Amino acid sequence: LAPGEILVRMGGDEFAVALRGPHAAQRLERAAADFQGAALGLGSRREPASTLSIGYTRIAPGRTIHLSQAYGEADAALYRAKRAGRCRIQQHMPDARAAPGSSAHGFAPIVH
Repeated sequence: LAPGEILVRMGGDEFAVALRGPHAAQRLERAAADFQGAALGLGSRREPASTLSIGYTRIAPGRTIHLSQAYGEADAALYRAKRAGRCRIQQHMPDARAAPGSSAHGFAPIVH
């Protein structure tokens, strides 16, 4: 994590992370791919030892948002990612009701 960023355990197997900067989403995807690569190394060749679903919201510069709203947006995106399948990352979209899960995307596992 860079200075000013945080990672907290919300409970159980849920974590929240606050990343900064214009490349935060790419950093999140890279970390997810690294996690999945490590999980494949621990599991069988066909199934990873663990999977990861991520929901996130982007807070644009100048946007004022209460922490509970940001959490709610990310949580809603997380559940859309889970419904879309394993190993998915979903960004909160303001009008996600139009096409639930349509912007969910998977990340390619790294196989060595």
